[in-house]
Amino acid sequence: MKKKIMGIIGLFIAIIMVATVIASPLVAAYGNSYKGSFDVQTKQKGGPHGFSPPKALQPSEEFKIGQYSGILTENGIENLCYKNEEIVSKIILGDFIRGGIVGNSMFLAYSNGYIAINKEVLTLKARDVTIYLSAEIVKKTHGIAVLRTEEITYLARYFGEWNYDEMNNTISGSGVIVLHPAPKLERLAFIHRITSWNITDSGIENISIANHDVLSIRFDATTFLGSVGRFNEVLFWDSAKAHVLESPHGVMFDIFSENITIEVANDIEIVQVTPTIVILTYNNSTCGVITGRLEVSRDNITAHKFVKVVVGPKLIENMFRVRHRYRDVLTINDSGEFSGRYVEGVFSDTQITNYTIRGITVAEAIDLSEILGNDYNIAKHGATIHITGENGQINIVDSVTGPIIVRNVSAATITVKIPEDNVTLEEINDTKVVYRVEDVRVMINVYNGAIEVDGSYIYIALENNGVFVLHCPPVHGVKSEAMIKLYGDEGLRADANALRPDINVNAQISGNRIVAKVSGHGEGTVMDIELDPSTGISPENVSDVSVFFDGKEINLRPIDEISSTTEPSYSVYFDGESLHLLVAIPHFSEHTIEVVLPGMAATVGDTPTPTETPTPTPKDESINKEIIVGGTIAAIVIVGIIAGILVRRR
Repeated sequence: MKKKIMGIIGLFIAIIMVATVIASPLVAAYGNSYKGSFDVQTKQKGGPHGFSPPKALQPSEEFKIGQYSGILTENGIENLCYKNEEIVSKIILGDFIRGGIVGNSMFLAYSNGYIAINKEVLTLKARDVTIYLSAEIVKKTHGIAVLRTEEITYLARYFGEWNYDEMNNTISGSGVIVLHPAPKLERLAFIHRITSWNITDSGIENISIANHDVLSIRFDATTFLGSVGRFNEVLFWDSAKAHVLESPHGVMFDIFSENITIEVANDIEIVQVTPTIVILTYNNSTCGVITGRLEVSRDNITAHKFVKVVVGPKLIENMFRVRHRYRDVLTINDSGEFSGRYVEGVFSDTQITNYTIRGITVAEAIDLSEILGNDYNIAKHGATIHITGENGQINIVDSVTGPIIVRNVSAATITVKIPEDNVTLEEINDTKVVYRVEDVRVMINVYNGAIEVDGSYIYIALENNGVFVLHCPPVHGVKSEAMIKLYGDEGLRADANALRPDINVNAQISGNRIVAKVSGHGEGTVMDIELDPSTGISPENVSDVSVFFDGKEINLRPIDEISSTTEPSYSVYFDGESLHLLVAIPHFSEHTIEVVLPGMAATVGDTPTPTETPTPTPKDESINKEIIVGGTIAAIVIVGIIAGILVRRR
């Protein structure tokens, strides 16, 4: 008997030992895939690993950046040229503070303003300054001026209060001026896969799929002025602007004009789903989705101020074709390359590089070494990648605004290297930077910290318990600082985030209902509730969605009113990938927002019991646990089989 007991104990010990032997290599191979233990390089001021610091500039120096050249003075610049043709003879900006060059970008700071040059784009932000022009202004209208030298035409976009003195050829005032060369387009006909369109002086016409006409977009314009950008083309008319973005599903046109008319081809059916959403169909398949303040007649649609038009073959059908579990949409591999529905980039050695939102690279590098230290973990939870380090946490959220949210414990510096091509600096102060990449707006906000800009580097000095947020507001301009992403993943799931530290959001799911609790201080905001395609909600059935605010059902409102309304209400728009409910929160206390989805949404996988959005478990820990348990079970089975064979032999 004693021998039998000792044999059983020995067999059990052997099982544990073999289990450990089997499990350990698995943990070594996979369990620490994302765990960092890198030596952080010593940083010079100038930025992330591998980037050179700015070259300092001093008054009386000549500069050359790309095709721009000129002379720095103690109170401004002189002889500003492009391709050796003088555009400006003199700009007086006050006392010189500092200046620097990094690659193809230059930044000059004076007491009354700054000048930034990024390759082809020059940005001036100033107050009470005078600009002495050498170029001739040949057209000026609605925030856009056309300048011309002997060989080159320029587009100048201006914001603020500027006055033009035609007699002296000077501009004086305060605000922002963005200048870039606008060579005549070599072509006015475009094609993306099987979708094509033409640019005219009055709009975007003959938008077609496989040579079949779908619609034309016309507005109050008489002259096409030119374009900027490459991937995200921005087109300018004398009284209108359009962003054109090519996507895997089709082409998106964001139109800004006072009055917009969409003329639909005779054989295209117009289906108005809500006052703000129209679907276009041909032979029972979707070929267009239109969002805005819409009025529909038999063969045309009118809109005011803003409209988003998405055109492509089988748009809604393709949405449902990719309606799989969301965990298959947002991925990150062992090399740190991550990709989702809206965001992509690379995380390596405490840096995020080539961070891209909606197809536009908005940051070349973000150095987070002072947040993460030498030991950090990565966890992917739902629509968020969490990176937890020794001095704080970084969240990367796969939503239409693509925010990176950083919270630190003790003081730390973050360095952001912005792109050098097609970038304009729109606003700089101690706690906020706004810049545009190919006219897509990017915002950096800092809470309990300060910002300093030097060329294409942005330095963020966070104090204890600071917050850093980088995000890219959608092109329609609605400022949403509270977000919930609803997606299907073995049932409905919700991720909640806030872009302001004084806002708290959490969400619970019960069947086909989402209940969000939001509280905060200060001014109100807009909550963006994204309905990912994996939920089963599309432009066709969004009219079946109900929205309640503090127990009362609220009304649908046009998107251009949602930021200014004083009443709780909501708007709907389609971004080409997902539907969004924009819920106005005019003032803060504690509010409950409830969204009831059509019954079909509740059938995505198994419906979970009501639960608050969970706190993520670091991925390396969860992987370790799964592998150890799995390896142990496998080892027990293997050793059990061996033991059985031995017993039989006895």
